[in-house]
Amino acid sequence: MRDYEIKRGHAKKSGLLEEGALGKIMEEIFEGVEAVEEFYRSSYAALTAVEARIVDAMTLQVDTLTDNGADMEAARTAHQRWTEFLLRVTGFNAKQRADRAKKKAKEEAKKAAAAEAGE
Repeated sequence: MRDYEIKRGHAKKSGLLEEGALGKIMEEIFEGVEAVEEFYRSSYAALTAVEARIVDAMTLQVDTLTDNGADMEAARTAHQRWTEFLLRVTGFNAKQRADRAKKKAKEEAKKAAAAEAGE
């Protein structure tokens, strides 16, 4: 399970916090969505399973499963749909998501080092 940060104000502005909004976006991008408890589940090409939910206005939680044996075309189209999904839901493009993940990892490493030094 992986958490993605949602751009400040994006969830409210795009209507993501409304009932079923995430499912509608997934239906447009992946097709064939089902609601299972608090998650929406779908699949597309090499993405054999995508489960997603909005935790709060700042967090998207996603779990994926990929078919490593899929052909290149299926992998390419799945990747395109995946990046489109993340852009629409988080409000961040791929570069912005990578930069934020690096920043968060550095901060967590700093905290861990400080905690270890304090012990």
